[in-house]
Amino acid sequence: MAAVQSLILFSFFSLYGASFFIDIVGLVNTAINSLNRPFLYAIREILGSVLNILLLYILPISLIVFVGTVATGVSQTGFIFAVEKIKPSAQKISVKNNLKNIFSVKSIFELFKSVFKLVIIALIFYFMGHSYASEFINFTNLNAYQTLVLVAFFVFLLWKGVLFGYLLFSVFDFWFQKHEGLKKMKMSKDEVKREAKDTDGNPEIKGERRRLHSEIQSGSLANNIKKSTVIVKNPTHIAICLYYKLGETPLPLVIETGKDAKALQIIKLAERYDIPVIEDIPLARSLYKNINKGQYITEDFFEPVAQLIRIAIDLDY
Repeated sequence: MAAVQSLILFSFFSLYGASFFIDIVGLVNTAINSLNRPFLYAIREILGSVLNILLLYILPISLIVFVGTVATGVSQTGFIFAVEKIKPSAQKISVKNNLKNIFSVKSIFELFKSVFKLVIIALIFYFMGHSYASEFINFTNLNAYQTLVLVAFFVFLLWKGVLFGYLLFSVFDFWFQKHEGLKKMKMSKDEVKREAKDTDGNPEIKGERRRLHSEIQSGSLANNIKKSTVIVKNPTHIAICLYYKLGETPLPLVIETGKDAKALQIIKLAERYDIPVIEDIPLARSLYKNINKGQYITEDFFEPVAQLIRIAIDLDY
């Protein structure tokens, strides 16, 4: 970000720096000349000059720097809204974690950046003092307007020198921030191995996949879904197939249940067979926890399931 900000400011002062400082000098000159004029006239003249500087220079460069900063941040790490960062956490007041942050590579790099900036400013002042010593000595012989012009000239040189030095350093700063951002997003070898084991290598997950594949191949899963009166889900992790037919079943019957991958397959097949699927997170969780496949619902579920079935019947499927 510093690279883009420095580049924008350097470009601005290179193109419009002279006219900007001329207008600043003009503003000060207007203020000095207005001392003996009527108050309202003087205020109108000064405010006009200030507004001119704000509209021509300050506002445009501020907007360009803001847009450039946001665009650079997005290009480096993508658009991230980290809610976790604003949540209270004991780790934020941990002495051990804070010491790690203080002596981290990023903190040392930030310290190096600050020292480098101070060195740049000191060198610029040194070379300006060495190159323009005679002009500084003659300050006492100049009138107020000439002094202001000379000060504006020195400030302009200082700005250009500082921005040029920052721009050179910011190229490396951009690379470092990009490298650190990508490094943080990468998983360690242990994390990759653990994730692979938890997914592909976990015997329970493998067994669940084989069982689900077997049910799909045999047609029992598809048949139960076709037979369902309504399916309640939560929203993709749990799916419960309920069957109820007046005169055939005394109570709604749970004919199929699924979790995670199987739940997704049930919902997918339900959409294919035009079976009503209704999202009810508390009911889906409670049914999955308390009612097994092949069991009728208990009294606790009479009212919510009855309401669900009425909704399903009213739906245009």
